[in-house]
Amino acid sequence: MQRLGVQDNEPLRIQAILVVFHQLCTEGYFCRGSDGHTPFDGQWIFRTERAKEAMHNLDRDPLHGGYIDYLDEHVPQLNPISRAYMEEAQRTFRARCFRAAAVLIGAASECLIVDLARAMLDHDESQTNSERRDLDTDKVSRKIDGITKVLSRRKPDMPDELQHSYSASWHGIVERIRVARNKAGHPEKIETGEFGNVYTSFILFQDYAPLTYELIEWIEQ
Repeated sequence: MQRLGVQDNEPLRIQAILVVFHQLCTEGYFCRGSDGHTPFDGQWIFRTERAKEAMHNLDRDPLHGGYIDYLDEHVPQLNPISRAYMEEAQRTFRARCFRAAAVLIGAASECLIVDLARAMLDHDESQTNSERRDLDTDKVSRKIDGITKVLSRRKPDMPDELQHSYSASWHGIVERIRVARNKAGHPEKIETGEFGNVYTSFILFQDYAPLTYELIEWIEQ
């Protein structure tokens, strides 16, 4: 307790820490015993593989400082405007401004929609006139419709892994982020900003961004 800065005359803080520690043990993050380098006398504990995996995944947590570093490492081609929105979204989220964070994540997502539509217009000549109008519009909802039509038609041409990833998640993630953004930024009513919805958008963005750039790379081949 001393290493945590907790004093002996703070029983409530001590109890709270012990409860959390007990939960970590019962859920398999810590285990009593020796790590093999020290003799076991009943007082030692060690981190399990589950705990090590959880620590590794902290970089994906928007409450953790490494979230943007994770994006930089796994999506180095990320649109700088989109990256700036995500960086600010993380700051607002950590300040508990959940509606603002949802709107910023939505804006970051729409940057990638614009990039994907532009790649289709520049490198794919298979679209119909109607599809090109949808891709070239300023309305993001119509861009998404145009992108979905083109990709659904061209899905058999995709590599197997890309086809599976696109079919399983791309459109669902886009719509999930858009719903959270639209609720948070509605001009006629204020929705309650919910931690869980915005947190989910952060996590989904980490899968959505690399998948979108995989699609762009395939289209530009």
